[in-house]
Amino acid sequence: MFIRTSSQIDSWGVPPAVRAPPLSAGGHEARPYIHVASEPPRPRISDVMDAFTLKWRDYPKAVKFLFAVYALCFLWGTKNHVVDLWHGGFLPYSYAPLPFNLYWTTLTVLDPLAVLLLFVLPYHGMVLAVAIMGSDIAVNLYANYVLLHGSTLPDATLVSQIVFGLFLFVTVPIAWKRLRKSQVSQT
Repeated sequence: MFIRTSSQIDSWGVPPAVRAPPLSAGGHEARPYIHVASEPPRPRISDVMDAFTLKWRDYPKAVKFLFAVYALCFLWGTKNHVVDLWHGGFLPYSYAPLPFNLYWTTLTVLDPLAVLLLFVLPYHGMVLAVAIMGSDIAVNLYANYVLLHGSTLPDATLVSQIVFGLFLFVTVPIAWKRLRKSQVSQT
């Protein structure tokens, strides 16, 4: 952290390097003025990671467990979307209308983003996770039963998404409260 000493600040609270130089009677500078801007040191990656690690270390165990489950499920979904893109190219879902195809393709980026946010900005991560799963289940149900005229029994992938979605919808409020409670007790 960059800290100025009291000798570096004048009575007006301005550092000497910022003050205008005094003028002589002719309006010219009485002495040469050199502006030296000293910048505070940039944070190192290790400092950022230390702050992250300390924060993660302070999470309640139940929240750590829930976030690990969320992360595994979202990374599994990411894997599925990457495989689809690998085999089918950009917009691989040819049976679906363009908005659905775009949505499923963007999940390749949104799913890992949710995982990252869960560990870096946990409240944002939980909101994004709920939004992804709510919309994904709705889109997949519509695609399965309206676009593909599916049977009354959904496939295993859809069932697993619904089960994970319900788990997420039930446990995110719990994780939110426990995380908030642990932050309040630390202050």
